[in-house]
Amino acid sequence: MLSGLDPNAQLEKQRPGGCKATALSYALNILTGSSRYSQTTYGGARGYPCADIGGQTFMGADGVVYVATYFRDDESCGKQALLEKIAESLKAGLPIVASVHKTGVGSKHHWVAVVGEDGGEYLILDPYTGAMENMSDAGYDWGLADVRTYGYIGFGRLGGGVKLSDGDFVMAKSGAAYRMAGGAPMLVSDWSSFGGAQACTSIPDGQLEMLLQARPVPGTSLIDAKTGRLYRVIEDGRIYHDSGHSADGASAPPQAVAIDDWELRNQARLNLDPAGAVDRIVRGEGSIKAIGWAFDDDANNSQLIMHVYIGDSLAGIGRADIFRPDIEKTYPGVGERHGFSITIKTDKTGRQRVRVVAVNAPGTAGSNATLLDTFITIRPAQPTG
Repeated sequence: MLSGLDPNAQLEKQRPGGCKATALSYALNILTGSSRYSQTTYGGARGYPCADIGGQTFMGADGVVYVATYFRDDESCGKQALLEKIAESLKAGLPIVASVHKTGVGSKHHWVAVVGEDGGEYLILDPYTGAMENMSDAGYDWGLADVRTYGYIGFGRLGGGVKLSDGDFVMAKSGAAYRMAGGAPMLVSDWSSFGGAQACTSIPDGQLEMLLQARPVPGTSLIDAKTGRLYRVIEDGRIYHDSGHSADGASAPPQAVAIDDWELRNQARLNLDPAGAVDRIVRGEGSIKAIGWAFDDDANNSQLIMHVYIGDSLAGIGRADIFRPDIEKTYPGVGERHGFSITIKTDKTGRQRVRVVAVNAPGTAGSNATLLDTFITIRPAQPTG
């Protein structure tokens, strides 16, 4: 997998604080032989958290199933263990995401993808530069200097399997048929939407069992085979109606996959919960302000109710109805009034748990969606008068 890497390729550069998610996307694209992963796939509120990667399985470009192992920055992993894992990965031709820091003045906390070694010199893909570099030339040493740990995200061979591509129909020994979309199997409950039964690739039940744990990766375009409606996967299986493209016209995404509407109705690997994000929390004196956006694809013309919790108590209610043309530009057809800015006054001070929840539109499929769940420090209000 590592032998064909282009040393001059320009890769996606990290956003602030996104080094681990970006390095992981490099590694996964190499592992799977695809370009489907980006820093937003495992980048916090808009994607799967990196902390959830451990135990997840991936179909490698070589047809082998791999499982991820994550020793993160709050777990005990010594430098020697990290170096042994890197050597093991590179010997197997696999990338590995490793923790590093600048040896001089600079970052004490950074993550890179290690993709090669020659005479003790390591080749890395650096999210900061978006390029392949020699580790020593880049000025890095192993480990996170601020927390004194040596974390990594590696991949181990779980077993052989049939190499699959999006659009393939597959069948297990049970006779159940699926169609691959975004790396995940979508159940085929009725062949009539596909013009009759299609040729299927037989796969081991064990391989199917592992694949059924996955959701389509963000950016996957799906077509309801019965209605022709086009959807795009945002994150965590959330989908929205992509009215900016035509499912049967020239503007359809080239890799859109037609699927049975059973998955849309039953939400086994897809979900119709509200989508959104908290862009930032502004801390005042005796108050907080949550700023972000949210919409429900089942009810694009409605503005969602937002709940803000401090501790275990509902502290405030707002509505996502502020003009946000960037949301309509990113998700064509959902409308422009889906932003929110909610100020909450509170007597609670110090370190507090804060949650921001988008309430699912009444009478539609899906459930409430937690857009933020974190701890922040609230300063007390200053006395007046």
